[in-house]
Amino acid sequence: SGTGGKSFATITAPTYTATAVDGSDGGVVTYALTLAGATTATGLVTTDGNHPITLVVDSANQISGMYDSNNDSVLDATAFTVTLSGTTVTLTSNVALEHDNTQTASEDNDLDISSLIKVTATITVTDNDGDVVSTDVSTVSPLSLEFDDTDPVISNVVAPTLSALSVVEASGTGGKSFATITAPTYTA
Repeated sequence: SGTGGKSFATITAPTYTATAVDGSDGGVVTYALTLAGATTATGLVTTDGNHPITLVVDSANQISGMYDSNNDSVLDATAFTVTLSGTTVTLTSNVALEHDNTQTASEDNDLDISSLIKVTATITVTDNDGDVVSTDVSTVSPLSLEFDDTDPVISNVVAPTLSALSVVEASGTGGKSFATITAPTYTA
């Protein structure tokens, strides 16, 4: 995994039925989306230093994956953020995360925190004489949040070449010969 990766997802607005907002009393129906999570261990660690990452709720619109970068028991660095703006959720990776690096078919290249963060919709109905009612409803399933590791690939490899070497032995005098090795070619 690298750093600086960013991914976006769109949330569908909640559906609801509001009564007593039409007719002579009139009224307004609004909704607001927020992120819902708790300060909890994620099970993820940074590649550099193997620092455990903890979810921290920064605000109703941002949850960060924080870690203690210098082992002083203070969460002082941000590994990733999950932000909500309108109906768009953004997952931003700031540091590399530790993955299985066995490079086999059974390698797990996905790190997920999908069970840890939900979206809550607060629906508020206000009629024209000031009566207000509101309700909160969370997503049935948490957000699907994954960090995918991509493995390096090498292809089109052409082996190095070596020119011929020969030393002529004449009358017991030592000889020396040099050869040039051409570096391999490849696509990475």
